[in-house]
Amino acid sequence: MSTESEIAELREEIATARQQTADLAEVLEAHKRRTGLQLRDLENERDRLKAQVAQLEEMAMSLRKKLRAS
Repeated sequence: MSTESEIAELREEIATARQQTADLAEVLEAHKRRTGLQLRDLENERDRLKAQVAQLEEMAMSLRKKLRAS
């Protein structure tokens, strides 16, 4: 194989590798966006549940006070 054909083959491999890298970068960005949204959804659910627990704790304290008073 001549040097010129080797160079041409290497250039083709480089171009293919660059395209694959670009494709993978797109996939990674899409995955980051998806997981970022999932994380925000989970954080929102956690915050909602924390608020619900706080509300239930307040109700429990109120009921305990009523029981003590009676």
